Amino acid sequence: MANRYLLVFPYHVQDENELESILDHFEEKGFIIHLFNEINPENFDLALLPDILQQVLDSQAERIVVCSNVREIIFSWYRCYNHLVHDFVYVIDEFNSDLLVHKKEYAFFQQLFNFAGIGEEEVNGRIYLNIGPQNCHKLSSFLFQNLNFKYFARLDSFDFVSVPKKNTIQKQKEYFYKGYVYAFESNDPGKLVSRIHLDPKSQHSFTLKEVLANLIEQPDILFLYLHELLRSKNPNATSIALHCFELLRNKELEERRRFQIDFLNYMNEAKITFGYRLFFLSLLVMLRVKGSRLLNEIMETLTNDVKHLKYHYPMIANISFYRSRDLLVGDYQFYSASRKEIEKLADYMNSAPDSFPKLMRKKKRIAFLVDQLLSLQHSPTKVTLDYIINICKADPEYEIGLFVEDNFNSCPEEIIVPYSYSAVDSWRLSAEHKKHLQGFPVIIKYSDSNQSKTQRVRSMVQEIVQFEPEVLITTSDISLSREILYPYFPVVYFSMGGFNFSTLADAYLQVNLKEAIDFYKQFPTIKPEFIHEFKYGLDLPKPKKRIKREDLGFSQDDCIMVTVGNRLDAELDEEFIANICQKVQQKANLKWLIVGEAKLKYLTENYKELLGEKIIRLNYEKDLMALYDICDMYINPRRHGGGISIAMAMDRGLPVVIFSNPSDGLSYVGEKNGVGHDYCSYLNEIDKLYSDPDYRAQKANQVKERISTFSMRSSVDNLLEINNIARDRYYQRTKGKLLENTETSKLPFAFL
Repeated sequence: MANRYLLVFPYHVQDENELESILDHFEEKGFIIHLFNEINPENFDLALLPDILQQVLDSQAERIVVCSNVREIIFSWYRCYNHLVHDFVYVIDEFNSDLLVHKKEYAFFQQLFNFAGIGEEEVNGRIYLNIGPQNCHKLSSFLFQNLNFKYFARLDSFDFVSVPKKNTIQKQKEYFYKGYVYAFESNDPGKLVSRIHLDPKSQHSFTLKEVLANLIEQPDILFLYLHELLRSKNPNATSIALHCFELLRNKELEERRRFQIDFLNYMNEAKITFGYRLFFLSLLVMLRVKGSRLLNEIMETLTNDVKHLKYHYPMIANISFYRSRDLLVGDYQFYSASRKEIEKLADYMNSAPDSFPKLMRKKKRIAFLVDQLLSLQHSPTKVTLDYIINICKADPEYEIGLFVEDNFNSCPEEIIVPYSYSAVDSWRLSAEHKKHLQGFPVIIKYSDSNQSKTQRVRSMVQEIVQFEPEVLITTSDISLSREILYPYFPVVYFSMGGFNFSTLADAYLQVNLKEAIDFYKQFPTIKPEFIHEFKYGLDLPKPKKRIKREDLGFSQDDCIMVTVGNRLDAELDEEFIANICQKVQQKANLKWLIVGEAKLKYLTENYKELLGEKIIRLNYEKDLMALYDICDMYINPRRHGGGISIAMAMDRGLPVVIFSNPSDGLSYVGEKNGVGHDYCSYLNEIDKLYSDPDYRAQKANQVKERISTFSMRSSVDNLLEINNIARDRYYQRTKGKLLENTETSKLPFAFL
């Protein structure tokens, strides 16, 4: 019967329980254990291993594993006796021991066990380590020096079933150091000789980029490396982590999927702290692996935590972007957890015990509560302002307050994840907002993102209460102010695309009622009877001038794709740019017009030869409608925004190529007209529009017909009717306890 042996060489063991646990595990797996407890500086020599093997092993030895808590032993034997032993196990202990210090060859031994020149040497297999976040610091300076980590694996990955093959015809090794030759076996004239130089001057030093490029091939070791950088408060930890995951992002989907699974498993096994978990989870988002597991891991991390609540909201805000741009998918578990998390955070920011003495709600006074208010090229901004203008036109008695939370911006002290999104502070565009409102007396209150989220929420709630609205209309599904005010005001949720998962409201506005009801049957977080089909109204301008193709360097034979945005550095990711540029290279007269101020570093560095010829850039064009008249199709990246620019393109008869991810633009185009979630479908649609003029004309008529149904006047009338329905539902849910203009009510903290 074939036998399997574990030879153990303990010396001054610090954690005997850990060693015993490892030995027990090997014994359970059928290994015969040989303990060499008596080794000491006087009787031990590195060259003894062949004699030991000959004495204790029988001819039926199938597998030999050598284990020790002495780094100097295992690391040296891994090199010089690699062909005699199948596996090596190092039980992490004190980094240095005195076992070999007094040997006359110690200077040479140091080079050997410190892996000098190992890159020149043939070694098979890896050294297995009982390594984790709790003990990684003991070995990290060595492990992550040059490419040393390539020679190691976690003990958890040890394969007890299959037996590694030994290289029985390995060359005889000779080590050169300071003019001397060292060999651990007697000279065999029949063997080829491999000479390894250990002198420092002959050693190759790897750059950090070279190290990281190799490190990403081992997810378990990469996790430990990044964890150790964080633990040691390395100032470059974030930039290094982002660089690693940028490299990983370029790998094939299946590789990214496997890496994500492995990395998540290592994280969960390690039981790391809350902050580190969020840090790593945000990095894993960068891999853009479609699915729900990662989103649920994030939500579980948030919902299980009650000690670090001030860091929660930035992650909630980022999830909106993760879902639209990074392919994270919500399931019922996610929607349910999101609802609970919004409740928890609202309670946390609602903790002061004081009360507001008198709460009033005045007729024909509407408060709009929005995530952000950006430039007019930003779809939700223009839609919100246009509705306010048209409500004022429809009935001048209405008073409107616009309350801007800037939910996607956080003060730096509350952001602990490396991969996050943000936007310009809304107040910076206040002049543009005021100008567009055409002199209508609208009160606008902006949030200050330099303050803590708690301060901002309390201030916003105070402003709304003092405004005394009859109804609160919110476009945000993550508003904490709305969550706090829900018991005290009728709430209408005005969707800007996609479906809501966490907002309590008395009425929900959705473009497609059937799609919405089907969605909420699957994810029952909202009462279907509270959902109202709602056609958005649009005030689209007409072209004010005529632009010729020649003005921008295009010919009449060109097929022009156009993309417009004011956040293109964030919205045009590398994958989108690469796919579109490759398509442009394939088609002789296919051109891409990019409109919006942005650096687009990836495009500039990798496709410089296309710029000015097949890719034309404009920082700004005031008359977009005129520009669209020279284009053939609108291509939209994965993003939340872009809706208004898409609606304008549709009005000018441009077919729209758009992913099926929830977005502002998809609400205008219609979900059934999205191309799906993958680039194959997306690029196939471009090919059809490019090669088939009849198909392009058909799609042009479809989009013009669809956008024409978005009448502003009828939409405003519908909105005001739904406000009344929401008010009635509000009184039903409060059972008449809060009567207009008279009732004193208590809010959880003081507003005056």
